[in-house]
Amino acid sequence: MYDQDTTTVLSDLNLALVEELRLIRESVKQLKSREEAVRKILLGALKGVEQGITASGVSLVEVERYSRTRVDSNRLQALYKDVYDDCQTETSVEVLRLVEEPVTV
Repeated sequence: MYDQDTTTVLSDLNLALVEELRLIRESVKQLKSREEAVRKILLGALKGVEQGITASGVSLVEVERYSRTRVDSNRLQALYKDVYDDCQTETSVEVLRLVEEPVTV
């Protein structure tokens, strides 16, 4: 079923941590969604100005606008493959994915 060299049975503590991580990720997802909604409302209220203040003149929010420059890596690779290959670096990362809700046994 599973390769024993690449799997381990999680302890009860670790099982509880997996469930806690599920709850945390769902909470973060909901908070980010709400944050984006509130942000859009406030940016709409600011309508291109740089600062939002109270009636008494206290600054509450500021909007900073700037441009970003990005490199189209697909185009760069297509046009200058040698340069693209020469400039590549490799990094290793560990991604912790939660699989579907586990089936209780």
